[in-house]
Amino acid sequence: DSGKVERYYHDPGQENSISAGTIWCISADAAGGWWIGTDQGLDYLAPGKKTFTHYRHQAANEASLLDNRVRSLLIDRKGQLWVGSAEGLQRMRSNRLGFERVASGNPGPDSLAGQEVRALFEAADGKLWLGLLREGAAWLEPDSASPQQLHRLLPDPANANALSHGWVVAIAQAQADQIWLGTAGGGINIVNARDGKLIQHVRANPGSNSSLAHDTIVPLLRDRAGLMWVGSWGGGLQHGNPQNRMVRAFWRNPVRPPGSNLQDARAMLERRDGSIVLGSIGNGVKQLDLASGTILPLRSGGNQALQNATILTLAEGADGTLWAGTKESGVWRWPPGAADWQTTR
Repeated sequence: DSGKVERYYHDPGQENSISAGTIWCISADAAGGWWIGTDQGLDYLAPGKKTFTHYRHQAANEASLLDNRVRSLLIDRKGQLWVGSAEGLQRMRSNRLGFERVASGNPGPDSLAGQEVRALFEAADGKLWLGLLREGAAWLEPDSASPQQLHRLLPDPANANALSHGWVVAIAQAQADQIWLGTAGGGINIVNARDGKLIQHVRANPGSNSSLAHDTIVPLLRDRAGLMWVGSWGGGLQHGNPQNRMVRAFWRNPVRPPGSNLQDARAMLERRDGSIVLGSIGNGVKQLDLASGTILPLRSGGNQALQNATILTLAEGADGTLWAGTKESGVWRWPPGAADWQTTR
């Protein structure tokens, strides 16, 4: 390892460069390779390699990607790769020679055809939960050789027991019996992990210090201590105990250094050492200092491309390498032992 932090960026003149500058999701496989979802297809970076294998939509090939706009990735406990795109859900075939379409029949209640899968999450009981754009949430039962049976959770303004909003963009399991669904405008919907029945709507309430700061939720994270962390657009970062479902803001003290605050959180990751890092909108990667109660920039070495980047996803490898996927600025890596983020070309 050179000790340098590397940036992978799209180069139109290099066929084996990363497919696009906007990176929506990153996931590591058991072999140490990396799957990267972009606006122009799915890429794979094999261990020790510097060039990418591309998987893209091919109109004449039903085993190709449904759509090049890859929005979510999940490698489940069995090592299966699930791919959520702007046109539905797929699972990679075991021989890696293509993808099978999941619940992709004619558009209707039992189909994901034409629906954007924005979030994927595997629950403790093996259920695969999906966050959909406009169509609420859904889940698939575990241990199915052909997972075509879809359970839907739909929004309905006239039904107090339905989802509060159709855009579900974040999913986390707060407790064994609770799945939290973060929405882009309807706060958090807490549902039963077994049957999906609504338990509670958690919404922003300007008159309460223990409510959500904003109803547009993006990242959700349950840390190893069991606390829930909630990031939003315009509401900063909050955390709380899922047992009482109360949240409070994680704000800097006004006398602390400028830049400690975080208004917009787009991604969140608890690292192997227990630290928490955040991806911001237009302000790069941040880290929490739990002892001092501050949110500070993760070093950027003066590199404006990363300091001002919008971070869409964060991931960490088994060796402790930190990965950051950005909007229009490619992928950045920070291997163990590196002094700072840098650009290598």
